[in-house]
Amino acid sequence: MTLSAGEFAAEPLPTTAEEAPTSVAGRSPWQIARARLRANRVAMVAFVAIVVFAVIAVVAPILQAVGVIDATTLHPDLVQGPGAMPTGAFGGISLQHPLGVEPQTGRDLLSRILLGITLDTAIAVAATIVSVGLGVVLGLVAGFYRGAADWSIGRLIDLILAFPQLLMLIALSPVLVQRLTDAGIPSGNPSKVTYIIAVLGFFGWPYFARIIRGQVLSLREREFVEAAEMLGARRSRINFKELLPNLWAPILVYSTLVLPTYISAEAAMSFLGVGIVPPTPTLGNLLQDSVNYATADPTYFLAPGLTLFIVVLAFNQFGDGLRDALDPRSDRAGGR
Repeated sequence: MTLSAGEFAAEPLPTTAEEAPTSVAGRSPWQIARARLRANRVAMVAFVAIVVFAVIAVVAPILQAVGVIDATTLHPDLVQGPGAMPTGAFGGISLQHPLGVEPQTGRDLLSRILLGITLDTAIAVAATIVSVGLGVVLGLVAGFYRGAADWSIGRLIDLILAFPQLLMLIALSPVLVQRLTDAGIPSGNPSKVTYIIAVLGFFGWPYFARIIRGQVLSLREREFVEAAEMLGARRSRINFKELLPNLWAPILVYSTLVLPTYISAEAAMSFLGVGIVPPTPTLGNLLQDSVNYATADPTYFLAPGLTLFIVVLAFNQFGDGLRDALDPRSDRAGGR
């Protein structure tokens, strides 16, 4: 049977929202990574803890300035007896001093921990910036230019990694701190803070430079880099406009993983006597002093110790979750 032209009627289009076809919206790599990160409950709890500690680090000096917390005032009336131990149970815990007071001095322990978080975070962030900055620049140069540049940077990395870092930190501390003072940095803790940042940043970049070098060796063979070279783009533009934007994932992950390492390193340096000197509080020198009272006043030992543990654990867990979220081949994201 033959149909006329008029009988060829088009199928009516859907007229309601339910009948309309559902459009599929594409998602950017960042949106996919963010969804994977949100699905990781452990990483999100760690992220909340990091935000809390970041707020404390920013707000604590302000609270000290306006008198809400007081980390410097001595309270001899709150300590007594042999060894000048805190009066009351659990290290002198009270409404005025929620974590008790220090032996010998009677200073408020909570205030000193809050200010210690501020200084430790500032040191770790500054050292991370130094490490990441040097690692990115030298890793880019080694991976992109290869040849003599790659060989020279590789041997420099081997030389730095061959140093016994801990022994060098202790041995060079008096000399380098004095050199910093002679260069115009105020003596005492300011020069020690500068020394710690410089040493941690200097010894930390080789590991990251190797990561960046490997990434750049892979990226420089991609079509977008070859296209930029064929169009006559300068090498500096290729490095910082084409390659660097594709390195943000390892930079972000490395930063979140190395920052708690530097917080722990400051604590270790203070414990060994080359860190920040009291009465300026850090988690490191609080731990160093509290070891002497671990039996007589466990609260004094546990409070800064647990704080340091939680800070480092939060950053490590969030760094692991961020790495899994940014790696599309990982099957662990969201499975925790």
